[in-house]
Formats: sequence, C-alpha cells, structure tokens
Amino acid sequence: MSDDNSSDPTVFPVNYIKSTGYREVHCDGLMGGPTSQGKLWMSLYSERFPIPRVIGYKGEKVNDDVVKIDETSTPVFIESRQGLIRNLEVGAYLDLQTAERIYTWLGTQLEALRKNSV
Repeated sequence: MSDDNSSDPTVFPVNYIKSTGYREVHCDGLMGGPTSQGKLWMSLYSERFPIPRVIGYKGEKVNDDVVKIDETSTPVFIESRQGLIRNLEVGAYLDLQTAERIYTWLGTQLEALRKNSV
C-alpha cells in the first residue's frame, strides 16, 4: 500500500504499465559498448550448451512406415555447434544520463543484496 499524497503538489504519481512487448528474461551476462551516435548499447544474454541439430542412432526398419531406434544407446554421430550459445535476449540504447542512473541504481541494489545475504 502507498500513502495518498494526492493533495501534495510536490508529489507526482508515476504509473508503470507493461507494454505489449514486455517479457522477463533470464540473464547470465551482458555485452555492449558506446555507439557512433553517443549512446551506450547493451544486450543481456542467456547462456547454454548447444542443442544438437541432428543425432544419429543405430536402428532397424520394421516396415515402410516404421523405424525402430534405441535412443538409450550411444549415438553414432552428433551434428551440433561447438562451444557455448549466448542468446541475446534484449538490447537497450541508453544516453549518458540514463546509463549513470542505472549505474547508481545497480550499486544501491548490490549494497542491499550484500546486506541481506550475510
């Protein structure tokens, strides 16, 4: 609950409304840097191992419509990307003032988190 300060002319309500494109994302890290237009670009990413594109198993053709494979056996081959996958989930362009406010906010939140995790 919040206090009703509607009679105080120095109090300005700020309403937070989720856009139709709003979504929550898992974040393992971020990347970015300055743009040629004087903004700061950042993108949050989630990280995982590659999902195989194709896995080959030994099997037998039962008839024209049915193939029996043993997916519990060791695959004959796996076709997949190598390394890690970093899915860029969301990107943001910030001006200097906004980046500084986020920097300050993040520092404050880190301090609170450290206090509460002791």
